[in-house]
Amino acid sequence: MTKKAVKKYVYFFGGGKADGKGDMKDLLGGKGAGLAEMTNLKIPVPGGFTVTTEACNEYFMAGKKYPPFLSYPHAPNQKVYMLQPYPSFFLRRG
Repeated sequence: MTKKAVKKYVYFFGGGKADGKGDMKDLLGGKGAGLAEMTNLKIPVPGGFTVTTEACNEYFMAGKKYPPFLSYPHAPNQKVYMLQPYPSFFLRRG
C-alpha cells in the first residue's frame, strides 16, 4: 500500500527555521523565497507563512473560492506559526 503524496500549499518560517528555501522563487514568489532564505540564514524575521503560487492558481480556477486545503487541519502547522515569538527588535520600545 503506497501513500498518496500530499501537495504542500503553505510554507512556514520563523524561530530560525523555514520550510522553504531561497531558490524556490517560482513556488513561493520573490518575497516568500526571500523570507525563507533570511530565516535559514538566521536573520531574525517575524514568524509567518507563504501561500504558494499553486494555491493562488487553484483559487482563481475555482472561481475565487477559498480552497478547503488551506484550512486547519489540512494546514496543521499554522498553529506552530502562531506560537513563534517576534524578535525583540520588532517590539515597540517606550
